[in-house]
Amino acid sequence: MNSNGVVEYEAIPDKGEVPMKLLLTISEATHVLAISRSKLYDLLNSGHLPSVHIGRSRRVRMQDIEEFVRDGGHAY
Repeated sequence: MNSNGVVEYEAIPDKGEVPMKLLLTISEATHVLAISRSKLYDLLNSGHLPSVHIGRSRRVRMQDIEEFVRDGGHAY
């Protein structure tokens, strides 16, 4: 509330300012890596790319994707 008794609200940030997601769905991860769903599951099931289970949902950490790409991927 300012000195005039008016409540002031902060502006909602632009979409460009929204923090990056920490966990991606399988579909989002395939888009980020530009690979097929089956190729992603091959990477996950072989252990070359870790994943997180939350209940029955499976997610891929953005940090793990970035490390995978930075390290040049893995031959399997």
